[in-house]
Amino acid sequence: GGGAGGGAPPLAAEPAVRRRVREEVSRRAQVSVRLTPKGEKDIDGGHEHAALRGWHGTSVAELQGRPAGGLAAPSQGERDALLLRFLQAKAAEEAGLVAVSVDMPDYGGATRDPLYEELLTAYAPPVDAPPPPEDPDGVARQSWNAQRFLLLERALVGLLYPAVVRSVDAALQADARRALLRACGHALDASLEAARPLRLREPWEARPLERDLASARAPVVACCKDPSSQTVLFAKLSADGELVDSMRCEWLQVSARKHPATGDWRTKSGADRARKQDEVRRLCAFLTDPGVEEGEPPAYVVVGASHARCRELRTELEHVGRALAVREAEGERAMEAYLACAHPLGRWEVSDASAERVFREPLADSSPPVLMPLAQMDAQAPFRCVYGSEEVPAMYAASPAARAELGDCHALLWRAVSLGRMAQDPLVELAHAAGPDGAGLARLDLHPLQRAAPTEGRVQALRDRLTSWAARVGMRVAWATAHESQARHLAQYLPGLGPRKGAAFVPALARLGQQGADVANRADLLERGVVGPAVFRSLAPCLSFAPVATEGGAVEPTLEMTRVHPEHYELAYQLCVQAAADEDAAQLPDEHVAVRAIVGQREPLLQLELGEYARYLRGEAMEGHVPVEQPRELELQLELIRQALMAPFADPRAVILSRMPEGTDAEGRPTWPELLDGEPLFKALFHETRESLLGVLHTAKARRPGSRDRVPGFWLELESGLPAFLPAGLMSDREPQGRGPEGYPVQEGSMVTCAVLGPEDVDVKRMEVVVTARSGDLARTNYMSVAERREQNTRKRDNLPLRRRTTHPLFKNVNAEQAERELLQGSPGDVLFRPSTRGHDHLTMSWLWAPGVVLHLDVQEHDKPSPTELGRAFSLKDEQYEALDEMHARFASPVADLVADARAHRKFKAGLTPKEVQREILRERRANPSLWPYYLCVGDRVKGTLCLCYYHGRMQPPLNSVVVGVRPAGYKVGSQVFATVEELCRALKEGKLMPERRSRPEAPPRRDRGPPPGWHQQRDVWGGPPGNGYPSADANMRANREAATNFLGGIMG
Repeated sequence: GGGAGGGAPPLAAEPAVRRRVREEVSRRAQVSVRLTPKGEKDIDGGHEHAALRGWHGTSVAELQGRPAGGLAAPSQGERDALLLRFLQAKAAEEAGLVAVSVDMPDYGGATRDPLYEELLTAYAPPVDAPPPPEDPDGVARQSWNAQRFLLLERALVGLLYPAVVRSVDAALQADARRALLRACGHALDASLEAARPLRLREPWEARPLERDLASARAPVVACCKDPSSQTVLFAKLSADGELVDSMRCEWLQVSARKHPATGDWRTKSGADRARKQDEVRRLCAFLTDPGVEEGEPPAYVVVGASHARCRELRTELEHVGRALAVREAEGERAMEAYLACAHPLGRWEVSDASAERVFREPLADSSPPVLMPLAQMDAQAPFRCVYGSEEVPAMYAASPAARAELGDCHALLWRAVSLGRMAQDPLVELAHAAGPDGAGLARLDLHPLQRAAPTEGRVQALRDRLTSWAARVGMRVAWATAHESQARHLAQYLPGLGPRKGAAFVPALARLGQQGADVANRADLLERGVVGPAVFRSLAPCLSFAPVATEGGAVEPTLEMTRVHPEHYELAYQLCVQAAADEDAAQLPDEHVAVRAIVGQREPLLQLELGEYARYLRGEAMEGHVPVEQPRELELQLELIRQALMAPFADPRAVILSRMPEGTDAEGRPTWPELLDGEPLFKALFHETRESLLGVLHTAKARRPGSRDRVPGFWLELESGLPAFLPAGLMSDREPQGRGPEGYPVQEGSMVTCAVLGPEDVDVKRMEVVVTARSGDLARTNYMSVAERREQNTRKRDNLPLRRRTTHPLFKNVNAEQAERELLQGSPGDVLFRPSTRGHDHLTMSWLWAPGVVLHLDVQEHDKPSPTELGRAFSLKDEQYEALDEMHARFASPVADLVADARAHRKFKAGLTPKEVQREILRERRANPSLWPYYLCVGDRVKGTLCLCYYHGRMQPPLNSVVVGVRPAGYKVGSQVFATVEELCRALKEGKLMPERRSRPEAPPRRDRGPPPGWHQQRDVWGGPPGNGYPSADANMRANREAATNFLGGIMG
């Protein structure tokens, strides 16, 4: 019983109702995403959540992997992508940038929600039911039905929907975190798959059996460069990953070559060139010395790809490799010539005879000429240069293990050692750098949203991936025992072991080896108590043991070298016996002899018919050896055993072999494999991706004119160091003035605002991008936030000042009142540039001209990349400037200095207006009539000028004033310019100050009516009889001379 309020919770708690509501929410609910005011302001084209600007949500059914809207269910990859976008939206919601909600369409209502209608039908009596005897008119039934309607609406809208929506939202977030863990695991798999180990050659074919197969790893030299200096650290590693030698270079990237056009040395200092040459000679010796007895010289030089300058380092090292090849073939003198030649990669020239392009080899112009082709230099270079990622080496260098293993040395050396080991065996070094418990795996940058997942869960997911990789690759016991520090962390990822057992596994093997009880086979692991039976069952096939030496000194392969589990040794022996059997022989060979003959041989094993042999074995029952649960299980086991025998402990990864090209390019030249290439290399060098380059404006520095694919233009360099090409047709909205680079609006050294229009303009292979600087193209990049675009549209509509996107220290997006308030707190001469109300191509320079005097000058912008960007040129008072700093330095600062000099002069009256100064002059005149005083003050008729007030007894009126303008060249009175205040005063005293008079319209000629009455009673101040009422020219000269003499005499006393 009870009313509607009391019956809603019991109804909402019924399992059948909740299950039906959950089904309906999963089918019809929508996830909506909208930007908050903060998100509209902060999320622009370069923001990490920029993708959310155009994503308004999706259906819950799609997020759950169900069909929605008549469409098929999304695949697992499509669902994971949607879940990651949902997780990104939730992360942005925590930052207050977006609001995420799970809503039901047609939320509640008797005629809109079908679920409401369904519940109403289930719980309300039929409309056509006869009324009960106690309520013949149906009034009570109508009242109860109204209560039921309220009950159902409250149960559905107020309780069921919110509760189910909250549970669905929590479930979606959990699914999204699991999708994130899968994405991190896939990224780790992809990085380990791409990180191909460096090998000298195929280990099984080229290495003797008595040597451990791990020694087939290539000896390498790894180098890392400091991004803020010229320091380069080289680390030489043996084939076993041990540090053999190191070298530090400081002058390697100093150019010791001549300029191809002028023939001058690129580096003017001869001492620097000598240091570079000496360092190259020492580096050549370092790279060709094996460093260990019976060792081989390094086959690879691994260059850490951490910033753009690493490209120059690799180029320099490749030149060193070619120089060594030249020395080997042509001698020391030819090597020196190559190191100093202007074209180390050769050049294309146009032949005078045939007018065709001809390639000239690098040393074709040397004396005597060396005709060794560039392709031969590359083929005979003693080492190959490859890029390597520094992500794991940086993690190792930051760990305590680096200092403990390598001691106190340069941090770049720690990185270089780890970089070389990563090139030799990425799995071993990753486990080594991750630490004893794998906590270092959390520092790997695998996904932009990885911090949204709990650290413990992310580390455990990555540990599971490493366990899978360790099971596939395995571990060689002899190498692990000899190199405990490198191998002990890998053991924890082997099946059956964990952090605790793995930490004790390798030290136990090393301890037994020191005691003379080496673990020579898998059975010894159990007999000597290294592992227990349960661990042994999982661990045994992942370990490989060295061949066994016989009494005569020879060695023989055994099943311990293969991945065959000891439980299947009997089957392996029988396969070897059958493969080694001779049809003409009377009896089968011994199983140990068969193993020695068959292990590693593909042809005999491939000739076996495993299906027939499996049926034969099942006929023999194989009791006590192999339990068979399904008919096909035995065939699968036999096939796996055959694969293990054909490739004993082969590395499943695609290795890189020295001096083994992987193909040829379009011109027939060999192509060499790379450790790091494509998108990962692009991101490592420039810290940019295709997505990060789009939708933002870039600031680039113009380097040199040139061409790309025969298209003329200008080469730029982005802030990340990425080369960018600006075609001539995309430099400006205006046509270039003239032909050639001289007519380009971009010149060498200038800063350019540009943008990348589409992903096709990003050339990852050539490591360069194509950009545009046209204002229309920049506007299409969608780089502004929603709030900025709304403000721009509003300002365009209302003709308001448009805010500029710039970080220039002299520019602020403020109005006139705010600018004056800020400047009045500073010192005279301070300037502030701000948007102007005159249009999008105008600025206003607010300038504290003097204490309490702020001027606002109009500045016109030219060659604007976009309406919200600053122009590339400016004009102020008919003067042209290339930058705001230049305007401040050439105009505002000199004027401020002149105003300061005037204010410090003895004749300057601070704080007085011109009228007040004139009254002061009259007071001094009355006190001493023989003086003709003069003073300077701040003018009030024209703002931003000075006023020179003086007394002239021979003029009418005697008290006068002159407007003095202040220009960068000096103080201007009319057309005269005076460099100092003293020169201005001297000109006044000498009567040379000639203020410019305003021209008046010429008076119409009048009749000669004679002089005015009483003219003879007036003294002519002009010194002569007037003609037609006006003085003559001679009279004017005499009057000026007399007035100046009298004025000078009055001043001098």
